[in-house]
Amino acid sequence: MDLEPRTVVAPVDPQHLRTAALVAARGMRDNPLHVAAIGDDPQRRIDLMRRAFETVLRFDGRSVLGAWQDDRLVGVASYTAVDHCRPTARQRLALAPVVASALSVIVGGSRPPSGSGDLFSSGHVETSAGPSSDGS
Repeated sequence: MDLEPRTVVAPVDPQHLRTAALVAARGMRDNPLHVAAIGDDPQRRIDLMRRAFETVLRFDGRSVLGAWQDDRLVGVASYTAVDHCRPTARQRLALAPVVASALSVIVGGSRPPSGSGDLFSSGHVETSAGPSSDGS
Protein backbone atom coordinates (compact mmCIF):
# COMPACT_ATOMS: atom_id res chain seq x y z
CA MET A 1 0.00 0.00 0.00
CA ASP A 2 1.56 3.27 -1.17
CA LEU A 3 0.80 6.12 1.26
CA GLU A 4 2.78 8.77 -0.64
CA PRO A 5 0.86 10.60 -3.36
CA ARG A 6 2.32 10.14 -6.82
CA THR A 7 3.71 13.32 -8.34
CA VAL A 8 3.54 13.79 -12.09
CA VAL A 9 5.37 16.57 -13.93
CA ALA A 10 3.49 17.81 -16.98
CA PRO A 11 2.99 21.03 -18.95
CA VAL A 12 0.55 23.51 -17.43
CA ASP A 13 -2.36 24.29 -19.76
CA PRO A 14 -3.26 27.96 -20.27
CA GLN A 15 -6.46 27.58 -18.22
CA HIS A 16 -4.30 26.62 -15.19
CA LEU A 17 -1.78 29.49 -15.44
CA ARG A 18 -3.61 31.55 -12.82
CA THR A 19 -3.33 28.68 -10.35
CA ALA A 20 0.32 28.16 -11.35
CA ALA A 21 1.00 31.84 -10.63
CA LEU A 22 -0.54 31.50 -7.17
CA VAL A 23 1.45 28.34 -6.38
CA ALA A 24 4.66 30.07 -7.48
CA ALA A 25 3.85 33.20 -5.47
CA ARG A 26 3.11 31.20 -2.32
CA GLY A 27 6.23 29.12 -2.76
CA MET A 28 8.43 32.20 -3.16
CA ARG A 29 6.69 34.31 -0.50
CA ASP A 30 9.62 34.28 1.92
CA ASN A 31 12.42 34.57 -0.64
CA PRO A 32 14.77 37.19 0.90
CA LEU A 33 14.95 39.15 -2.36
CA HIS A 34 11.16 39.40 -2.52
CA VAL A 35 10.94 40.41 1.14
CA ALA A 36 13.52 43.14 0.51
CA ALA A 37 11.89 44.35 -2.71
CA ILE A 38 8.22 44.13 -1.75
CA GLY A 39 8.17 44.50 2.03
CA ASP A 40 7.36 42.64 5.21
CA ASP A 41 3.67 41.87 4.61
CA PRO A 42 3.52 38.22 3.43
CA GLN A 43 0.02 38.52 1.92
CA ARG A 44 1.06 41.61 -0.04
CA ARG A 45 4.07 39.71 -1.40
CA ILE A 46 1.83 36.84 -2.49
CA ASP A 47 -0.67 39.20 -4.14
CA LEU A 48 1.98 41.15 -6.06
CA MET A 49 3.99 38.10 -7.10
CA ARG A 50 0.82 36.31 -8.22
CA ARG A 51 0.00 39.26 -10.47
CA ALA A 52 3.56 39.35 -11.80
CA PHE A 53 3.69 35.60 -12.40
CA GLU A 54 0.28 35.63 -14.10
CA THR A 55 1.78 38.07 -16.58
CA VAL A 56 5.22 36.46 -16.96
CA LEU A 57 3.92 32.91 -17.35
CA ARG A 58 1.95 34.05 -20.41
CA PHE A 59 4.93 35.61 -22.20
CA ASP A 60 5.64 34.20 -25.66
CA GLY A 61 8.27 31.49 -25.66
CA ARG A 62 7.86 30.62 -21.97
CA SER A 63 7.32 27.01 -21.01
CA VAL A 64 5.53 26.18 -17.78
CA LEU A 65 5.66 22.78 -16.11
CA GLY A 66 3.57 21.73 -13.16
CA ALA A 67 4.06 19.10 -10.48
CA TRP A 68 0.67 17.47 -10.04
CA GLN A 69 -0.54 15.20 -7.25
CA ASP A 70 -3.80 13.81 -8.51
CA ASP A 71 -5.59 16.95 -9.72
CA ARG A 72 -3.73 19.36 -7.39
CA LEU A 73 -0.95 21.59 -8.69
CA VAL A 74 1.75 21.49 -5.99
CA GLY A 75 4.78 22.95 -7.79
CA VAL A 76 5.70 25.05 -10.81
CA ALA A 77 8.79 25.45 -13.00
CA SER A 78 9.04 27.95 -15.82
CA TYR A 79 11.78 28.43 -18.37
CA THR A 80 12.58 30.06 -21.66
CA ALA A 81 15.39 30.06 -24.20
CA VAL A 82 18.46 31.97 -23.13
CA ASP A 83 17.91 34.62 -25.80
CA HIS A 84 14.39 35.30 -24.44
CA CYS A 85 15.14 35.50 -20.72
CA ARG A 86 14.92 39.28 -20.45
CA PRO A 87 11.51 40.83 -21.00
CA THR A 88 10.99 42.80 -24.20
CA ALA A 89 9.83 46.43 -24.04
CA ARG A 90 6.23 45.29 -24.56
CA GLN A 91 6.56 42.67 -21.80
CA ARG A 92 8.07 45.23 -19.40
CA LEU A 93 5.12 47.49 -20.15
CA ALA A 94 2.76 44.63 -19.28
CA LEU A 95 4.56 44.30 -15.92
CA ALA A 96 4.51 48.05 -15.19
CA PRO A 97 1.32 48.03 -13.06
CA VAL A 98 2.72 45.31 -10.79
CA VAL A 99 6.08 47.04 -10.47
CA ALA A 100 4.32 50.33 -9.68
CA SER A 101 2.33 48.58 -6.94
CA ALA A 102 5.49 47.09 -5.48
CA LEU A 103 7.21 50.47 -5.55
CA SER A 104 4.33 52.05 -3.65
CA VAL A 105 5.99 50.64 -0.51
CA ILE A 106 8.86 53.06 -1.11
CA VAL A 107 6.51 56.00 -1.64
CA GLY A 108 4.55 54.98 1.46
CA GLY A 109 7.65 55.27 3.61
CA SER A 110 8.55 51.62 4.12
CA ARG A 111 11.56 51.52 1.85
CA PRO A 112 13.23 48.16 1.15
CA PRO A 113 16.93 48.02 2.07
CA SER A 114 19.25 49.60 -0.48
CA GLY A 115 21.07 47.17 -2.73
CA SER A 116 18.24 44.67 -2.44
CA GLY A 117 18.00 44.25 -6.21
CA ASP A 118 15.00 44.55 -8.44
CA LEU A 119 11.63 42.89 -8.17
CA PHE A 120 12.23 40.47 -11.02
CA SER A 121 15.44 38.50 -11.22
CA SER A 122 17.07 37.89 -14.58
CA GLY A 123 17.41 34.16 -13.91
CA HIS A 124 16.53 31.77 -16.70
CA VAL A 125 14.65 29.29 -14.56
CA GLU A 126 12.00 30.06 -11.99
CA THR A 127 10.86 27.24 -9.78
CA SER A 128 8.56 27.07 -6.86
CA ALA A 129 6.85 24.53 -4.73
CA GLY A 130 4.40 25.57 -2.13
CA PRO A 131 0.94 25.07 -0.78
CA SER A 132 -1.58 23.98 -3.36
CA SER A 133 -4.11 26.36 -4.81
CA ASP A 134 -6.64 25.33 -2.15
CA GLY A 135 -4.29 26.58 0.61
CA SER A 136 -3.31 23.19 2.02
